[in-house]
Amino acid sequence: MAEEMEIEDGSNDKAYFTMVPNIVLNHSSAVDQALYMQMKRFAGEKSGGGLCTASHRTLMEKLKIGPKALKTSLDYLISHGWIE
Repeated sequence: MAEEMEIEDGSNDKAYFTMVPNIVLNHSSAVDQALYMQMKRFAGEKSGGGLCTASHRTLMEKLKIGPKALKTSLDYLISHGWIE
């Protein structure tokens, strides 16, 4: 599994809160939602510059999941076009 991934956050509210589209909340599991939110948060931090550069290890630690669950969730988010 590749260690690099990117999600772009084009909103101008990056430093203060994370916005999540309802479609993600309505059509995904709790793990998918948590992963999406963490990636959005990392992308929105000042050092992120709109791209999530967190490693798989960091995301797994944040979500307390293993590599298989991370891959499954990433594949789901990618297949729905919510991340690239």
